[in-house]
Amino acid sequence: MKKYGLILALSSLIAMPVFTSCSDDPEPDKVTDPVAEPSATSEGVFILTQGNSYSQVPGSLSQIDYNKMTVTRDLFQKVNDRSLGTTPQCGLVYGSRIYLGIYESSTIEIARRSDMKSEKQIKCDGAATGTQPRAMVADGGYVYISMYDGNVARLDTTTLSIDKVLKVGPNPETPAIFNGKMFVPNSDGMNYTVGYGTTASIIDLASFSVEATVEVPLNPNQFLVSGSRLFLLSKGDYGMIESALYEIDPDIVNIQKKNEESKGWRKIARATLVAAGNGYIYMSDTPFSEEGIVINYSRYDVAKGEIAEWKPSDIIYPSAIAVDPVSGRIVVTSYVMNGKWPSYEADGYANLYSPEGIFEKKFEIGAGTPAIFFNTDK
Repeated sequence: MKKYGLILALSSLIAMPVFTSCSDDPEPDKVTDPVAEPSATSEGVFILTQGNSYSQVPGSLSQIDYNKMTVTRDLFQKVNDRSLGTTPQCGLVYGSRIYLGIYESSTIEIARRSDMKSEKQIKCDGAATGTQPRAMVADGGYVYISMYDGNVARLDTTTLSIDKVLKVGPNPETPAIFNGKMFVPNSDGMNYTVGYGTTASIIDLASFSVEATVEVPLNPNQFLVSGSRLFLLSKGDYGMIESALYEIDPDIVNIQKKNEESKGWRKIARATLVAAGNGYIYMSDTPFSEEGIVINYSRYDVAKGEIAEWKPSDIIYPSAIAVDPVSGRIVVTSYVMNGKWPSYEADGYANLYSPEGIFEKKFEIGAGTPAIFFNTDK
């Protein structure tokens, strides 16, 4: 299992919420939530931090306001007078709401985008929901959540309920929507003592069914899209097989059916963190080493097929990278150090850069960053 997946956040619930089980809920009132057209501006960025449950360090949600250039920490807790739960893991803005997945608590929080007031908490505790939310994408009025128990759940944004659950491969990670289909990497991370996974599930969104299962590089972790191109970060085995970015051929299903020499992918570069935006794939590479930390940065020009140096200033040990789809701003979060290794307990920080890579400001956040997402309709 990936190391950050072992970092668990523990916090006490100040006011216990009413849990909603998706399998036996009464039919809720229909709530119209039209998804707006992409806005011309972005209001800021949300950053989830996991914390560390072993050390009783709670996870949290921070919000950076572009206009004021300020950060509000513990935003959800301040508004709702309770914590998010143990190990906040994923989130996104969609329509008028914010959706958050809490991995260890196995809950989904749905809050109003306007003021972060909680509208509903879904307890994901069985076959009707899947368990342990891992990553989210949204499209066509639905939020799709990869569940680490081997499922993808579909959340209807009008009823605010999970209406379908689909079995995929073991321990699915971060999916992407490409050409009307969802590509889901099956890491098999919980089976790491035997070996990581080498498959991805391709879901037809119209029928919400698995259309195909294809072979991919070892330990697939994150699909991402840049323009009309599909990419995959696969983490390897944290040893002999390196973590790297690959480009995936859109015709991968037919390529593998024909048993051609090509597997339907090609390696771009070594990388352990990636993000797509501004026509580039931004990459950092921090391979595991007993000797200490070595970090390399680069960016891949998707149109030109060229790799060039890219180095965000004042980053000690990167924990996440994201690019605002509207403003083009780049966000890089970092751990602080505990001796020669990153601290998984101490507060980290987020640096904001212009699309040109110019440093703008540093913001203090919590410990560990599994997700960065933006306050925009795009």
